[in-house]
Amino acid sequence: MGERLFIKGNMNAVEMLTYTTPEQVIAHATERIRIGAPGGGYILSTACSVSPRMEPWKLELLTPLAEEIGRYD
Repeated sequence: MGERLFIKGNMNAVEMLTYTTPEQVIAHATERIRIGAPGGGYILSTACSVSPRMEPWKLELLTPLAEEIGRYD
């Protein structure tokens, strides 16, 4: 894909971002990046809208993780 198409999402916003620990959120996001990133064109994002019950700091965990391991050189 990479040059012309992209895949966005694949984070389970209901279960993984609402009912889990920070460690589980990071592990889930890391797995999604490792699966989606090879070849380029992957954008880490939720698969749909986020629950109003989700604690906002869980989304804030994703930015440094994406910057660290989700970067294309």
